[in-house]
Amino acid sequence: MRKRLKEIGLINKAVPADSLHNEVDTLTKELSKGPTLAFGMAKKIMNKGLSMDLGSVLECEASGQALAGTTEDAKEGVMAFLEKRKPQFKGR
Repeated sequence: MRKRLKEIGLINKAVPADSLHNEVDTLTKELSKGPTLAFGMAKKIMNKGLSMDLGSVLECEASGQALAGTTEDAKEGVMAFLEKRKPQFKGR
């Protein structure tokens, strides 16, 4: 069942219950090193999208992408890619 859920995209990972706490800790540490400002914007857009029609969601998403592209983290991500190094995001 887990394999099927992963295949259709409903989950990206399944772990035994006794490993869940450690997996959550690992994932939150990894996510905290990412572009947290963009993560926050994406979460707001997804939550808003639950009560919007598709056209409105797409407009909202386009605005969010435009705004996210102007952040320091976006510039850092591009530079890190070009310099072939890990990005150092700051949430700005």
